[in-house]
Amino acid sequence: MRQEFLMALCAVALLAVPACSDKPLANTDDAAASEGDGQGDGTLTDLAADATPLAEDATPAAEVADDVSADVAVADVPTVADIAAGTDVIAEVAADAAVEVSPPLGCGGIVAAGTKSTTIGFAGGTRSYLIHVPKGYNGSKPLAVVFALHGLTDNAAKMETMTGFDALADKEGFLVVYPEGLSDFTGGSWNAGNCCGAAKTANADDVGFLLNVLADVNAHFCTDPKRIFATGFSNGAYMAQRLGCEKADVFAAIAPVSGEINMKTCTPSRALSVLEFHGTSDPVVPYGGGGLTGGAWSVDETFAFWRDNALCAEPKAAAISQKGDATCTGFSLCKDSNVVELCVIDQGGHQWPNSPAGPNPFVGKMSTDIDATSTIWQFFQAHPMP
Repeated sequence: MRQEFLMALCAVALLAVPACSDKPLANTDDAAASEGDGQGDGTLTDLAADATPLAEDATPAAEVADDVSADVAVADVPTVADIAAGTDVIAEVAADAAVEVSPPLGCGGIVAAGTKSTTIGFAGGTRSYLIHVPKGYNGSKPLAVVFALHGLTDNAAKMETMTGFDALADKEGFLVVYPEGLSDFTGGSWNAGNCCGAAKTANADDVGFLLNVLADVNAHFCTDPKRIFATGFSNGAYMAQRLGCEKADVFAAIAPVSGEINMKTCTPSRALSVLEFHGTSDPVVPYGGGGLTGGAWSVDETFAFWRDNALCAEPKAAAISQKGDATCTGFSLCKDSNVVELCVIDQGGHQWPNSPAGPNPFVGKMSTDIDATSTIWQFFQAHPMP
């Protein structure tokens, strides 16, 4: 019986130690599912339990308890009679101890500035993302998080270069996350509902993946849950629209560029602030909907949907700004102070307006009369979660 009791105590100690991944965040070169399928339904609290630990270059605010057994009160140790009776006291004690010794999430750690790369386990495999940490980050202040989702056949590094969010993040102090879509020989893709690429073919749970990425970011960095945002280009814009449709409880606002809603139905859980950019002559994602990817709503249908979802009171969109080929209109008298805006590029192509990487010469005109990156950040700043 003495031997059985000692074995039981050992089991408590082992169960009390939280599992940790050995994958640190690594520095990189700074230059550079159909609807109703039940995917992506895990809460961030659940996902955080699976998130990777603080990076090796981070300094935790408080050390994990030196002695796990010190967190288990003597009175909580199960007796031989408990074990013999088949009670679950051991499991209860182990669970309590694990909660007490888990490292604090988020705030307090210092992580070097720059773009980092990390890999996380997901759906029986691995996925990855880049994150740009702004200059001066010290873990003492919760920061906004901007998800920037790349287009079809592109990747995270391409999105980083095309948008120029890093320089703005360094100036304004926010985190930028560039997730990697599911790839095949053609490049990356997102399952945005009706399309696209390998992700759609595999019915990838990209909503679930992005929530796991957020949980991992929350575990490493000091983040503000009321200021989690999503933007994207093309297929990435479709995916940002899907996040608005399915995870408005997590993402405070979205700002798709050259990509409408591309789902059969959209059922947001609340009124949502939305900013859209689209060129009238986009040859890849037509202004009128449809296109090579199929299933996309028109820009006008998408804009009207978000207006109605936010219960905006104006009879028609009001002028916000006009400069050169860029005209922005919107609705501001909406539920919970939400705003729905649309910036139309006259004769604009499939481009990120005023991209610091320059225009893609094969997909139409790029506007230089409005800067999508700075306009999106200003919009996000003004519209945190109600």
